Amino acid sequence: MAAALLTWTFERNDDETLVSVTVLVVSFVGSGMVDGVRAGRRIALGRLASSLAT
Repeated sequence: MAAALLTWTFERNDDETLVSVTVLVVSFVGSGMVDGVRAGRRIALGRLASSLAT
């Protein structure tokens, strides 16, 4: 059992965009759930960066 709250905020800043990511995770079944959320966040940020680079 685990619970998570994730928010992604995109703010325009002149000709750039500021991306803020907040992740709160609590796991009652061990660190595997937290590690999975952490890995998923890295993948999502990497895919966002790749799509913006093209």
